[in-house]
Amino acid sequence: MRRLPPLLLALLLAGCASTVYKAATDERSLGDQAADARICTSIRSSLTAKDSGALTVMDVFCHDQLVVLTGALPPNYALAKEAVGIAKATSGVRRVETYYVPKPAQDTGDTGISVKLKAKLVGDTSMTTAGTDFAVVGGNVVLVGVVDDKAKADKIVAHARSIEGVKSVKSFIQVKPPAKGSQ
Repeated sequence: MRRLPPLLLALLLAGCASTVYKAATDERSLGDQAADARICTSIRSSLTAKDSGALTVMDVFCHDQLVVLTGALPPNYALAKEAVGIAKATSGVRRVETYYVPKPAQDTGDTGISVKLKAKLVGDTSMTTAGTDFAVVGGNVVLVGVVDDKAKADKIVAHARSIEGVKSVKSFIQVKPPAKGSQ
């Protein structure tokens, strides 16, 4: 029997721990997280079946049956419009939103902005951001997810706006209504 090298084993366990932590701290129930994952997988599979490079220019986010399609797209990218139809036809989807921008002629520093935003969110110990995600598209930050109160959503938006190089911030963050009987 072969043994896994210790570094590989540590990386696998760290990935599992990260996934378990994210699932446990997400505002959505495990059933809702699983439903969103199925929706995303179905849409991504359909997009890559039509264009194997689709996910290199587009992102698909699914939170609480809301699908957000984002991307810095080349001119006349036909799949952009078709992606909306694919998402709307996917079982379980409640709403579809898009945030497309033209592909910039030169690098807009999206990776650097993404790293800085992730560091700000992780470094803010006053809140958890599980249940949220973001994309940086041509210098524009797109936020998606579900949080438990408006103040948390506002703080995430403020963090994104505070980063140098960000052109705009578009938030699709939804505030989860309080559970019945918790007031």
